[in-house]
Amino acid sequence: MPIDAADQAVAAGSSGPITRTVDVDGVSYRMITVPLRSGGAIQVARSLTETDDVLEGLAQRLALIAVASTLGLAWACGGSGSGGGLPFDSGTGGTSGAGGSADASLGGSGGR
Repeated sequence: MPIDAADQAVAAGSSGPITRTVDVDGVSYRMITVPLRSGGAIQVARSLTETDDVLEGLAQRLALIAVASTLGLAWACGGSGSGGGLPFDSGTGGTSGAGGSADASLGGSGGR
């Protein structure tokens, strides 16, 4: 694992543990450098390949869910925008109860 000035400061006892991401031969690792009581330091690292694979799989599943949800919503709304699908159209050209015919019945006897 690579050693830099921060790792050397941990080994010298002038700094506490540090965690960072390093690349070794094109592979990313998450590495922690911890001081030893007797002096010096130890480095422990874990490859991020497994984590990256899991995140890639989750991203693909999320994309699939988004596409399926969009297609499902388009199907539920009638598909091509033809106005069919959900039961809002009562055959009057709009939503039931919100057209001009409702206004005529409110007038009653001429505004008394």
